[in-house]
Amino acid sequence: MKAARKKKPRTLARGLTYDAATRTAQLSVYVKGRKGETRLRRTLHDVSEEEAEKALVAFRAKANRGTERPTLVAPTVRTFYEAYFDLIAERLSPSAAKGYRTVIEGYILDRFGETRLADVSSGAVNVW
Repeated sequence: MKAARKKKPRTLARGLTYDAATRTAQLSVYVKGRKGETRLRRTLHDVSEEEAEKALVAFRAKANRGTERPTLVAPTVRTFYEAYFDLIAERLSPSAAKGYRTVIEGYILDRFGETRLADVSSGAVNVW
């Protein structure tokens, strides 16, 4: 009598390996703009295939957030805030992020929201 063979984990998508027996997923994502030098990995336990695929999409988006190439024209303060504040806030405590958001939305965007970042100087802030 032959012993039952253990199934190998299978690749569901590029960067996603799933083991149905243990319900374990391994995610692997290369960060854009780093020439293949930076790879992020994460292991998820007790997840379904569908949950693993959704997690890969979210993991890939988070890994590549903020890697867009800069434009020749500086963005406005409002555009920069909308694009990057959530990324910056992830590294802050919830109360600090809330405080910064209140000050930025209540004061800074009213005055400098449509001003290009390159045009915001210490002199302009001091005059304000």
